[in-house]
Amino acid sequence: MDAAPKVIDKLKEAVSNLNTFMNSQGLECSPEQVASLKGDEACVQFISSFKEVQRLKTQLDQYTDLTPEYGTKAQSQTKQRWRRFRPSTAA
Repeated sequence: MDAAPKVIDKLKEAVSNLNTFMNSQGLECSPEQVASLKGDEACVQFISSFKEVQRLKTQLDQYTDLTPEYGTKAQSQTKQRWRRFRPSTAA
């Protein structure tokens, strides 16, 4: 497993890649815009990029020894932003 700072850097890059992809589609990187993706290829690319962000976020969440410098900042940035992409579980 990579050291936490390396995972944080990878997570930042994955988020940047997702933002770049959405912008290349003429869309803002927000949950509301996902439905506006045109074509199967664009949907597959979004899913792939989003899964990478989620994978790295999950990996980062498993670190228990993160210093406030690394952990709190990186985790709070991703939790707030990516929580909006998850479907509601309310019934």
